[in-house]
Amino acid sequence: MFLVTGRARGALISVLLLGCPKPTVYPDGRGIEGQLEREIIALTERTRQLEAESRQCAEGGKPAPLYAELRQIIVSKEVTVASTGVVTTVTLPETHLFGADGVSIREEAYVTLDLLGSALASHRDLSVVIEGHTSDVAPPLIAKDYADLTDVGYFRATLVADALETKFGVPPEMVTLATRGPYKPIASNDTVAGQTKNARVVVLIYPPGIR
Repeated sequence: MFLVTGRARGALISVLLLGCPKPTVYPDGRGIEGQLEREIIALTERTRQLEAESRQCAEGGKPAPLYAELRQIIVSKEVTVASTGVVTTVTLPETHLFGADGVSIREEAYVTLDLLGSALASHRDLSVVIEGHTSDVAPPLIAKDYADLTDVGYFRATLVADALETKFGVPPEMVTLATRGPYKPIASNDTVAGQTKNARVVVLIYPPGIR
């Protein structure tokens, strides 16, 4: 891990300036000092990320037991169960979740939500974030009601949360709703296949004390 303190930053700037009688002028007009400061900011941010990852490992970076449980019980080929450190993610594609109208939950999806909800309801110390994601095109049948794609994402996250809470016993206090709209794609929106992949609801499950 590489840390740059305030004193070291000053020394670094002084050393690098020696022997530079004609410093380069960067677009912001601040010369090499501005460039160095930008690089130091980038290094500081990277250090912060590494420290967060280190803390996660120290707190138990292995997948939570719920991850293995969900991998066993959710057998749909459309639904993805994955883990990033201690966080378990369940990705529910639009094609699995919603009917032709884009807003009603399909009967097949209720089977998945039942399995997920039952698992969550038996681990009430966990925290759950439900994120709605869209492609860059609003579904035709709801475009007139939801011109803003972030609203579409939030509405769909709400549908999933309502089903988990009202039908399958997940306590509302476990759940936080979020929307990314079209701003976190996992595929190119230039093709229909890519748009289909991007339209999804992601359930992020955090162990106690992380959120």
